Amino acid sequence: MTPDPARWHPAPLALLRRTGFPFESLGHLTSGEVTGSLTAYRAARRHAEELYAEFTGEVFANAVREQEEAGAAPPVFKALYRVRRAAERAEPPPAQALTALESLGPETAGWAARLRAASARLDACRTEVETTAEKALARSRALLWETAATEDFREAVLLSNPGAYERVLHRHTSTGRPVPAPALSAGNGATPDNREVAVTAAGSSTPTAPATPLPATRNAKTRREEGLLYAYLQRFCAKNESVSFFGPVDAVRVEPESAVSLEMTRRPGTLQARWTRAAHWAAEALAARAAADLADLIPLRLAPGLAATPDGRRLTLPDGRAARLDPASAAAVRACDTGLTLTRFTEKATGEEAAAARRLVDRGVIRRDIPLPTAVDDPLATLRAALAELGDERWTAELDRFAAAVARFAAAGDAERLSALQAAEQVFAELSGTEPRRAAGTIYADRLIVTEDCRGDVVDAAIGGPLLAEVSANLDPVLRLCAGYGLTVADAVHEKALELHTELATGGVIGFLPFIAALDARVDMAAITAAPQVAAWLTRLAGLVRDRDRDGLAELPPSDVAPLTRPLPPGLSVSPDIFLAAPDEEALRDGAAELIVGEIHHGTQIWTHLGALLPDHDRVAAGLSALLTVDGELPAALVHRRTQGKAFERDLPGLDIEVLGRSAKDPGRRLRAADVTVVRGPAGLRLRHPGHAELFLRPRDPRAASSWLFGPPPVVAPPLAVEGGSPRVRLGGVTLWRRAWDVPAAALDDLLRAAGPADALLAADGLRAAYGLPSRVFVRVPGERKPFFADLTEPLSLEHLAHMARSAPGPLRCTELLPGPDGWWLADRRGRYSTELRMTYVTSTEGPRGKGNP
Repeated sequence: MTPDPARWHPAPLALLRRTGFPFESLGHLTSGEVTGSLTAYRAARRHAEELYAEFTGEVFANAVREQEEAGAAPPVFKALYRVRRAAERAEPPPAQALTALESLGPETAGWAARLRAASARLDACRTEVETTAEKALARSRALLWETAATEDFREAVLLSNPGAYERVLHRHTSTGRPVPAPALSAGNGATPDNREVAVTAAGSSTPTAPATPLPATRNAKTRREEGLLYAYLQRFCAKNESVSFFGPVDAVRVEPESAVSLEMTRRPGTLQARWTRAAHWAAEALAARAAADLADLIPLRLAPGLAATPDGRRLTLPDGRAARLDPASAAAVRACDTGLTLTRFTEKATGEEAAAARRLVDRGVIRRDIPLPTAVDDPLATLRAALAELGDERWTAELDRFAAAVARFAAAGDAERLSALQAAEQVFAELSGTEPRRAAGTIYADRLIVTEDCRGDVVDAAIGGPLLAEVSANLDPVLRLCAGYGLTVADAVHEKALELHTELATGGVIGFLPFIAALDARVDMAAITAAPQVAAWLTRLAGLVRDRDRDGLAELPPSDVAPLTRPLPPGLSVSPDIFLAAPDEEALRDGAAELIVGEIHHGTQIWTHLGALLPDHDRVAAGLSALLTVDGELPAALVHRRTQGKAFERDLPGLDIEVLGRSAKDPGRRLRAADVTVVRGPAGLRLRHPGHAELFLRPRDPRAASSWLFGPPPVVAPPLAVEGGSPRVRLGGVTLWRRAWDVPAAALDDLLRAAGPADALLAADGLRAAYGLPSRVFVRVPGERKPFFADLTEPLSLEHLAHMARSAPGPLRCTELLPGPDGWWLADRRGRYSTELRMTYVTSTEGPRGKGNP
């Protein structure tokens, strides 16, 4: 990137993401009695340990000397040494040995009496822990099953994991007829609308009738079921989702020119819109089956990733290898993307050409398929339109049948919800020949044939005035630091890429697809962080944090990190998730909010599938395009296959380059990635296309080395490498990193061996004491995508923690819950909701802008 001066400008839209269930539905499992009994036990234990230390430090030596002078018999010394061994292990000594000490001199006897009293106190406190632990477990279980009987929880689990719903919730509650309530499903349909939808009291204790009974026995099966219910409860109450009513997304206008800090109109207890429709993967499965049936009607196209010369004689494969084609095959390749079907081509072609075309179709070189664009919100409607264009009535009717089944599911009440889903799944399976559920056992996988977006209770909202100015000013040092890291990483990747280009390019030119495939295969991003310039950058940052660390808090003034930043080039884009921690909405309006960064996302992450129901798409697209334009041109976007559950970018007016995915744009605005090449110019590696002298790309997924080339690099938070955990780090008044603790696997032995709730509570209390952990944390185990909430003073939560730790052996990464529920400003009569604001900032200059270099 050229070092033109630029500054961050906010995009015209922000997304308000929140939990769908109030924290109180989870937090009320915590028992104050447990906390009190653990506090008392900890004090008693500490007193006993002080007595053990006193014995090993002074009492023992004095007693031995005293007894030696008195000529005591060997059993006396044996008792003293037995007590010392126990004291060194901080364990109660044998009763007989302690009794023997009570008959010795005043100092020794007094110590023995005090230890006996302390041991009695410790035993009493242990008994109290056991009593309160059993009561707390029984109470938590009752509350868990009560919550599990509410319509909203049942529906949330059904939409997340229908198999779990069938195994647990439906089995336990099917004997009771649900009580009619303001239905979450009311107003659903196959198209989005802006009608207000009533919401049941999320997390309330309005169960089906009769209420779900507590299982009579708590055997292993019951524990597994309760563990699953708890896993979903903590997810719904403590994690900001982005699907359905338990992860609604609201629009917040960003208005720098407004004098008003915060405008917000809410209708608590409602959804402003709800849209249920077929999932993209389900529509793709139907498209594949329809294409197989209708192959004779579908025009030929060259498979994604392949490139052919205009005469069709030379075919370039995705790995860069070239194949010379015979004249008959070349004729078949030239017929691709001309609108000809195989039947029509065969009618016009020679026998050799027809045979070659069939052979290339069989090998997958030529496709007869119905590709669905990646960035469409309603893929089933897109598929239906494509089939209607082909003139097929049978498949359009079948899609209508499936769409009607999806609509019936959307409109079904709690009692009919499962059967309606199963009916839709049956239609899907009949039509597609594909299993209707995916990724069994994966809690965060998108497994349903349907997906759902919801707007929350925000009718209208805008941020501007002093609040926006303060947020932007406070974020500036954070975003500059992240940009400095991104530019440093991009330099390191570019060095590796130049070496590879020199090695692979013939005549200074190599295909884009084979080049990025080779680069990503050879250059691991973990190795890039070890590159000298990146490692030095990270080491300096870690040193600054260590130097400023005071009891778990490191306050960094912006001047500390200034040497790690660079002049901002135009075209950088970044999307921070920020928490505005405030006790209530009024405090937020008054500017009394603490700014905490949740995550730093690359690119324009406000402009993704999360905005399916948001208004003013055209206005936002125009505003983003203006910000992203560099030297009069917009960056091009790579179009990959849709990965369900992953964010995908919405279309902007620039060019699309189809890799393996399909663009929704007109043919004149989309390019084949196979036709793009990589060349080396004076400023480094550049992209070329026959119809476009120069291309540059929007930022992509930073986990691939190739994403750091050919345009503004990703802007991400640097990894903070502080051994054993890290302090909370505030940069210029903004919390950039929460405090974190690394707990080794060996430290979990007592928790994993716990025979009951009391053992688990005491083991967790020991972890808290040893590592300075707060009672509530987020925990990440090896191999899991997402962290989970853990309350170290609540038995069900500890069972879930132990289960997760057993499932993924290794160290735990614990992170503080910040902000805590007292800083969750969004509230209604049911309680408080975790809320984060996803914003996007783009660098641009006031004057002419220069195009970004690698």
